[in-house]
Amino acid sequence: MYLTDELRQRLLEVIADEHRLGAYHLHGYQYHEGYHFSIVKFATMEGQHEFIRLYGGVPYDPTDKKSKPWETYFDR
Repeated sequence: MYLTDELRQRLLEVIADEHRLGAYHLHGYQYHEGYHFSIVKFATMEGQHEFIRLYGGVPYDPTDKKSKPWETYFDR
């Protein structure tokens, strides 16, 4: 995969914000309907909410058996 300088810079910003907000990756990446998704866990709810504010996303609680993160994301 080749990245333009702009895309590379944007990716580095996202990675830096993940680190700053206490995120770590779970299970690598998921591919769904033509999109790649990164699944991350945050140390705090504040970190999760800040990341969603900056980049979008859907909060997901794996203990909630009724939660369907992919459907929630695409229903928006």
